[in-house]
Parts: sequence; C-alpha cells; structure tokens
Amino acid sequence: MVHGRLVLVTSPGTVIDTDGLNLTYSKLKIHSTDLAADARLHIELTGTLQHAKVIERVRR
Repeated sequence: MVHGRLVLVTSPGTVIDTDGLNLTYSKLKIHSTDLAADARLHIELTGTLQHAKVIERVRR
C-alpha cells in the first residue's frame, strides 16, 4: 500500500500479527500486542507499506 490508511475495527479477542510488514516512512497503531492462543480471530498482515498507516480500533 502506498499513501493510504487502513483502519481495522476489531472486537476484543482479535489478534493482529504485523511481523510480515516492511515499513517505509509508515506508522502502526496496533493495540493487540500478544499472540494469544485462545484468540477468536487471528489476522496476519504481510507486504510493504510506503508512507501509509495501519490503525486498529477496538470495538467495546
């Protein structure tokens, strides 16, 4: 993704894995830092970000 913003609205119990991302002048705002085995949903992000943002918003 180049010059964009990805907003993920997740529920509690969701884990986002960003280990496969290559960042170039990009920002991550991810709240799920633990890779829990009991997570209901596991999202893995891979690829390249250039001048982009990935933001996680947790639904309450």
